[in-house]
Amino acid sequence: MTNKKAISLLFLANSISGCAQGISMIGVVWYMNSVLKVGSAYGLFYAFVVLCSMFWGLYVGSLIDKYNRKNIFLGINLVGGIMLLSAAAIGFSLDHVPFLLSAVVFATTTFIYNAHYPNLYAIAQEISEPKDYVRITSYIEIQGQATTVLSGALAAVLMQGYQIGEASFFQAYIPASFHFEAWSLPQILLLDGITYAVSLIVIWFVHYTPLKERSIDTSSIQERMMYGINYLKDNRLILLFGTASLAVFITIIINAYYQMPVYIDLFLHEKSSVFAGSELFFAFGALCAGIFARYVFNQTNIVFKVIALTFASVCCYFVFMFNKNLSIFFCCNFILGLSNAAIRIFRVTYIFKLVPNHVIGRVNGILNLASYFFRFLIGLLFAIPFFNHENGVRYSMLFLALFTLVGALILASKYNVLRAEELKKTSHEAA
Repeated sequence: MTNKKAISLLFLANSISGCAQGISMIGVVWYMNSVLKVGSAYGLFYAFVVLCSMFWGLYVGSLIDKYNRKNIFLGINLVGGIMLLSAAAIGFSLDHVPFLLSAVVFATTTFIYNAHYPNLYAIAQEISEPKDYVRITSYIEIQGQATTVLSGALAAVLMQGYQIGEASFFQAYIPASFHFEAWSLPQILLLDGITYAVSLIVIWFVHYTPLKERSIDTSSIQERMMYGINYLKDNRLILLFGTASLAVFITIIINAYYQMPVYIDLFLHEKSSVFAGSELFFAFGALCAGIFARYVFNQTNIVFKVIALTFASVCCYFVFMFNKNLSIFFCCNFILGLSNAAIRIFRVTYIFKLVPNHVIGRVNGILNLASYFFRFLIGLLFAIPFFNHENGVRYSMLFLALFTLVGALILASKYNVLRAEELKKTSHEAA
């Protein structure tokens, strides 16, 4: 009963802080790309942030395996609240948000995100039985994506304002009887800072009892990291699956926080409501994936599901190359959201089954190195001016399609051994 209450409070805190992350990221990304129009400079900055995240992710993994995970949640929410409230105060005093300040907000929110979900999944594994892994990871995805839907809708209205009778995409889907002017970025950051503070208060009241004995590694940071590296050297199938199954997630992050605003602005010639709308449809797809992961996709094994959903994502990126119809555009975002979320559920479940809790933080940190590394390289590639005009931005979608295709082919080539490992672990649990 204690853990049920703890899970509920964790999900509530995740929703609240997720709203703060979602609104601030959507707002800042659109502001830098379409208001400041920094173009290639943003691409270089994004690559730098990803490069820093490579080292930050490794460090976070060792912290998650050593320290109290509730305290880590308290820390990242405290940092997020202080950072956003400070940025809002500076923005109000200057009457605008300069590029450097918006870049600091983006970087800090990225680092918070990179610590938030690995820590959440580590707690989920720590307080859950193996038979409940799919259910718990599905709930996390449902709750997280429902938050994204809310934050996407709020971001769209806050950035653009709303007036009844004004022709817009959202009028057809989000009927409303209110009217207000668009908020400035400092106002949005102030709201997000307060949201972080509320999340911190909720987490303060979380109490849980671990269901698994966790041996705390008190060695140095370097020794803890080497333990995780050696663990994956001895379990190379986990390394292969954990890395190749990140292909869709890597392209999704690149799209959401870098290329999609450029694509919408330069290729589709649309405004911020379409960007927020793409986030909304993406989140609706992810929400459906969380709801149906345990039912619609339960007739096949995890490895096959991940491969099939990765191929579905490849098709969507190919469509983006040529399509300018908004209905098809939003439909593809729905499919990408469903595929990405379902892959995350199945990927985490597979890793939960094979990796013990005392090393899960470091394993995820090392596996995520591939994500950071490829995002760094792709960020540098997309910073080239060719990818920042109407025709070139189409070829960025071709590149994402081919990158995702490589991940799917790697998994398909190792299907039999990956499936055998899953069956062996399932048989062991049943015995």
